[in-house]
Amino acid sequence: MTEEQKSTETLEDILEMMDNELYNSLREKLLYQETLDLDDEGLRRVLTDLLDRESMMRPLFSSGEYTCPMCEITVSKGDEYCWHCGQKLDWED
Repeated sequence: MTEEQKSTETLEDILEMMDNELYNSLREKLLYQETLDLDDEGLRRVLTDLLDRESMMRPLFSSGEYTCPMCEITVSKGDEYCWHCGQKLDWED
């Protein structure tokens, strides 16, 4: 199996894991960022990173403010995603 076939297979595996809502969310995030000229490996890395950020993480609380657990930028209570890195946030107690 060539490297290109492995990369394509991996991309297909990632895309199969996504439901329509997740796909649309990731697509919006990609469109929000600058247009990138990526090869298959670059696209795989971007999609994998975005999938990781779809897993909800609890914001950190310190010194009276909430921060994103991924990039440590200040977020507002109730934000669904970090405005800076796109990490999905879990506010449930």
